Amino acid sequence: MLLAPLFILASAVFGVSVMFKMKFADDILSKIVFGIPTGIVASSFILLVLYAINGYFTSPLFYATMALLTVFSIALLYPFKFKELHLLSRNKDLHYAKGYRNVVVWSFVVYVIIAAVFVSSLYMSKGTLYCIGPAICSDLMYHIGIGNSLIYTHFPPEYLFTINTKNVFPFIADFYSAILMRYGLGIRWSTLLPDLMLLFSAVFCSALLAYKITKNAFMTIATMFIFWFGSDYLMAIIIYSLSSITPLIPNMLPPLSIVLQGYNIAQMSEPFAILSSAQFIISGWTSIIYQMLMPQRDFILGLPIGIMIIYAIYELTFEKIRFNKKELVYIGLMAGTLPLVHPVTLEVIVFIGLFSLFYMLLDKKSRNLAAYEFLIISVPLLCLAIPQLAYMTSQKLATGWYRFIYQSFVPVTGNVFLSAALGTINIILYWIETIGIPLILAIIGLKLAPKKVRTFFIPFLLLWAFITVYAVQPNPADSNKIFLYTFLMLSILASYPLFWLYKKRSIVLKAAAIVLVASISLNFAFVYHYWLESPLPWITRTEFSAVGFILNNTNESSIFAVSNNNSLLQSVSSLAHRQTLISIEPYVGQDEHTYPLSLLNYANYQIFEKGNCSVLRQYNISYIFYQENNASGEGVFENDNFVKLFSANDTQRRRVIAIYKVVC
Repeated sequence: MLLAPLFILASAVFGVSVMFKMKFADDILSKIVFGIPTGIVASSFILLVLYAINGYFTSPLFYATMALLTVFSIALLYPFKFKELHLLSRNKDLHYAKGYRNVVVWSFVVYVIIAAVFVSSLYMSKGTLYCIGPAICSDLMYHIGIGNSLIYTHFPPEYLFTINTKNVFPFIADFYSAILMRYGLGIRWSTLLPDLMLLFSAVFCSALLAYKITKNAFMTIATMFIFWFGSDYLMAIIIYSLSSITPLIPNMLPPLSIVLQGYNIAQMSEPFAILSSAQFIISGWTSIIYQMLMPQRDFILGLPIGIMIIYAIYELTFEKIRFNKKELVYIGLMAGTLPLVHPVTLEVIVFIGLFSLFYMLLDKKSRNLAAYEFLIISVPLLCLAIPQLAYMTSQKLATGWYRFIYQSFVPVTGNVFLSAALGTINIILYWIETIGIPLILAIIGLKLAPKKVRTFFIPFLLLWAFITVYAVQPNPADSNKIFLYTFLMLSILASYPLFWLYKKRSIVLKAAAIVLVASISLNFAFVYHYWLESPLPWITRTEFSAVGFILNNTNESSIFAVSNNNSLLQSVSSLAHRQTLISIEPYVGQDEHTYPLSLLNYANYQIFEKGNCSVLRQYNISYIFYQENNASGEGVFENDNFVKLFSANDTQRRRVIAIYKVVC
């Protein structure tokens, strides 16, 4: 139990030690904020390299990593000159310094709210791990399996959700959590502690960026509430209602009753349920906390790194702050780790970086310096990123990752001009539905913002246009990961008209600004209240018992066939870290696999419907994991070809769990 917290401490101290050499982090707070993701990434990569050299994960590698982190930290901190540092930036501009302190206080308030939501969203009760909503924990079991593959399989790590396939998923965040789980933290806190640390960095990174751009405390605080708690529920309900009663507004969405039934929401009498249901009306955006950061753990590491690098790019390009060589190398190294951390963030960073380079090259005075800085950043970036990309692309992808999606917005009318007009309206309404009030405020903010802010928004606007017509991943909803960075800039732009209202002498206008911020952020509380009232038994007491049996009674190299291969809650491939013929099939279908998916599903059918021994021998399957709502299907295995090793009734989910050894 003690080793995991020590590893967290060692990685955090190392990250902060690195930031002691960086002048752009000019106070203790910013060094901690930038240092946390730095330490997590660095410690994970050190252990990954040792794991790759050795061929498999062992405790001596873990201890060696701890020793290296300690030695490096001491070397970076020496000579120890802590007295020269201040907790908060001591800017000579007293107004700026006072605003900065207010920003820090309110950022801490935002962080405490988010941290409270995270901690209360995943909790143990009477031996069962509960999660407050299916959308929140939908991906978590998958990520646990991704991380455990690096701990319990030889290098290159095996993809546990199918056979004969390498794990090339961006696994650094999951690897870090798997290390904590391996050394005593347990499933809940090995997930929550890194998340809470990285959220602290992400919240304060976004605040530092907003304050650097706006130089205004009110605007930064408004940005924080819009970005972290903002939701589209009000505008989505208005447009949905209008599109249902008038043909003048295209209705691109299925009927509300059908959408709600799909999410098992039938009772709509409660006000909280009505408001929270608005998150299902649009295409999976609403809250970045619920829809992206909680389920998608690679993003929670990529986001603070991405914002930190955007912060550095803004300083280099528009604040004309010159970085020394080691700071430029540091930026390149952090960007270079992103393929295995969060590739989408790398795509965003590279695009914004190239735009900034082009912008600086237009200035003859700074042209040579800009080229030099770009070169210094690019060398470590490419040296780190290319080997990772080569490894990740060495595994054949399961599906095509590139396709245009603009056709879904353009209706076929027989008249090209009418189709184009209606398609444009559809796109506009889609984004109004998705973003809501912040979009309207941001459009006004473009007029009020300084020229350099409008210029800095251009690459984000281009990315926004790109994902409107092009899907960069198999699931178009994953484009939200790119859009999140655009939304951060939109939130900053939205704060300009809010400040224009707030600085007026009229109390009514001041109140209007505050009410607007509150209304944008309000649905966050509604959704949280709704899910908190109906927690989901995510991993039951019986399932934990089955996992314990597998860990204690089966070989680590054994292969399982699982009955509920479509479910996202796969304890065999994740918690028990055993390889399966096919599990979490929806993600395997979008991710990577060696055998055709139809062949794997057919083999699974032959096993669980007919007990086909030839299929079991063909795929070298040693165990059967049966987990269904009734016991009738077990009859297939009630013969001499199978030996029942474990059987239990999972009363919390009203299902039967049984484990069979294959002897045919």
